[in-house]
Amino acid sequence: MLEVNQLTKSYPLRGKQAMPVVQVDTFCIQSGETLAMYGESGSGKTTFLNLLAGILLPDEGSICLDGTELSVLSENQRDLLRARSIGYVFQSFHLLQGCTALENVLLAMSFAGNVEREWAEEMITRVGLKERMHHKPGELSVGQQQRVALARSLVNRPNLLLADEPTGNLDPKNAAEVLDIMRNLCLENHASLLLVSHDEKIVAGFERQIDWSELNGANPLRETE
Repeated sequence: MLEVNQLTKSYPLRGKQAMPVVQVDTFCIQSGETLAMYGESGSGKTTFLNLLAGILLPDEGSICLDGTELSVLSENQRDLLRARSIGYVFQSFHLLQGCTALENVLLAMSFAGNVEREWAEEMITRVGLKERMHHKPGELSVGQQQRVALARSLVNRPNLLLADEPTGNLDPKNAAEVLDIMRNLCLENHASLLLVSHDEKIVAGFERQIDWSELNGANPLRETE
């Protein structure tokens, strides 16, 4: 479903040679597969996710999602593909503060060109926020905001869900609940899930686990020491 080959990404440093951040020879995710990737903070995991989502373009290499090569698409085409086929749970949520929980989810649907209010309300209900769907992010707890972000990421029934430290700001109880909801909804929608975390307890719950330091030939942490 997702295949990566010879992927590289570097960032320029003032007065120095460009620093390699991502260098992945091969990586793939099967349809419906759930896996967790672990590694230190600042080691390039988020950059890798942003490449997979088409938010960033690689310096070299191939990212093929369901037969579509991301690098040949225009920015608008990548945005549309991401809206329709890729769900992304950001570490910092990125909710619009002036919009309610429901409006945040409906906006995500509008980017994909298919707004179904009933389905948006159902997604909000499924993440346990039926009584909070008309509240704005500032009126919600951190755990509730994370649930809104999860509903938003899955409302378009994506083929792939990327989750960047989705439990990093949550207490153990809320973290367990969010993970259960995420995995169940992915299973229901036949979506593949790639979760990134530095929490060994979170990663241990996944059948397939990937050590980012072994997958990634670049090591930005070593470069900055």
